Amino acid sequence: ASRHAIIDHYRRRQDTTAIGSPDDLLVAGLDGGFPGNEPDTGIQELARCLRPMIDSLPHKYRQALTLVDLEGKTHQAGARLVGISTPGMKSRVQRGRRKLAESLHECCLIETTLAGTIEDYTPRSGNCAC
Repeated sequence: ASRHAIIDHYRRRQDTTAIGSPDDLLVAGLDGGFPGNEPDTGIQELARCLRPMIDSLPHKYRQALTLVDLEGKTHQAGARLVGISTPGMKSRVQRGRRKLAESLHECCLIETTLAGTIEDYTPRSGNCAC
């Protein structure tokens, strides 16, 4: 049991740091800033880049991220809507987040703090949506 608890701990940790806290980025982009903090214009700009990047993902990953991360549905509810198993939905969300992170890191140089929060970003090229 303790082995599983340790594995679960590290899995959760990986999920939340895939793109420097994707949930925080999504919240910042949709709500206009981080909860409880003053809005950060740079982070808001970066968060707005996520929507076009999500839209460019393959359909099954775009659908999974939209349902779970943007609409706030549980993995189980999203899986029911799509007609797949809950583990299948979890897998799609993880893969979608990884693909989103790759796109974001290809587009921008992201500076993070030691805690993993995004401090600043610089677009890598002019063809980036940021």
